[in-house]
Amino acid sequence: MKYEAERIAKQAYWDALEKMNNCPTFGDYAKDFFTDKCRLTARRKSSNKPFTEDMIKLKRSNLTKYLLKEYENTYLTDIKMLQFEDFRSRLNLANSTKNGISVTMKQILNEAVRDEIIDSHQLDKIESLSEVSEKPRDSLSIKEIKKLFPINYDEAIAIWKEPKYFTLMFILVSSGMRSGEVRALKWSDVMWEDSGIIISKAVKHSGKIGTVKEKKEKIVRLPQRALDVLKLWKDVSLAPGDDDFIFYGKGVDKPVDKNTIIANFKKGLANAEVGAGKHLVPHSLRHTFNSYMLTVLPTDVVRKFTGHSSEEMTKHYYHPYLKEELKATEGYQDKIDEIWK
Repeated sequence: MKYEAERIAKQAYWDALEKMNNCPTFGDYAKDFFTDKCRLTARRKSSNKPFTEDMIKLKRSNLTKYLLKEYENTYLTDIKMLQFEDFRSRLNLANSTKNGISVTMKQILNEAVRDEIIDSHQLDKIESLSEVSEKPRDSLSIKEIKKLFPINYDEAIAIWKEPKYFTLMFILVSSGMRSGEVRALKWSDVMWEDSGIIISKAVKHSGKIGTVKEKKEKIVRLPQRALDVLKLWKDVSLAPGDDDFIFYGKGVDKPVDKNTIIANFKKGLANAEVGAGKHLVPHSLRHTFNSYMLTVLPTDVVRKFTGHSSEEMTKHYYHPYLKEELKATEGYQDKIDEIWK
C-alpha cells in the first residue's frame, strides 16, 4: 500500500512536470492576443472577414477583464467545458456579453490547436446563452422618480452626492437619451434659447466617439428644469467651454466612463431606497422616459424625441433647421415642463 501510494505520488509529480514543460498556462499563451503581436488578429486582417477595430478592443477587454483573471495560471489542457460554464454563470453580465466572452475564449483555444499546443478543446461544444430570455429592464414609477430626483436641489445632491451625476441622471431620464449619447455631449450641443439639445454623437464600447445608433443626428426638447439643472452644473464645472464635454471623466478632455455611470446609478438607487426587487440599470431611465411621456404626449411626438432625425445636420451651423424641428414640438413645452416639476 505504502509503495503504491509513493508510486502514484511520483507519477503525479512527473505528469505535472511534463505538463509544465510542454503546455503553457492560459496567461502565458493568451497575454498578447488582440494586440499588435497577435497572429490571429494579423491573419484576420488579411482575410475576407477581418476584425474591426471595435471588435479587437472588445475581445481584448473580454480577455483582460474576465478570462485572464479566471484562467491566468490554468494550463490550456485543464480548461474544461463544465468549469467554464460555471465561471460564465458567476458573471453578473448580460447573456449577450457572456456569449462574447465565450467566443473570445474559443478563438484563443482554436488558435492553440492551430499552433499544435493542444490537440483539441471542449469549448467548441459549449452552447450560447439565450439572449431573448434575459431578465427585462424595469422602469421607474412616478413615486420612484420623485424620490430619485427631488425638486429641492440640495436634497437631490444628497442622493447623488455630486452635481455632475445628479445632472447626468436627470438628463437621461428627462430626455430619453442613451448613456453613450449623453457621454458624448458637449456644451455647444445645448440650444439654451430653444429648450433643445442636439444628439449627434455617441461613445462606443471601444471608448471612441462615433455616430448615434440610428446613424443620423437627432434633437430632443428638454423640460425647463433640465435646462436649469444644466446651468447649475455648468456654473461649477471644471470644463464649461463650448467644445468641452458636459460630463467629463477623470480628465476633462475625456468623457465620463460607462462603468462610472453604472456605479453612481447604483449608489443613487441605494441612497434614495429605490428599486428593491427590480432590474434597474442606467438604460432603465430611457425606458422610464418612454413610458412616462407616452401618458401625456402623442406617440409620434415621443418617437420624434427619441429617434426622429435628419441625415443632413452634421455641424451646428444647421441650427436654423434644428429650430424648425424644435418649433414643431413647441406646443408641448408646457406639458413637458409639468411632468418634471
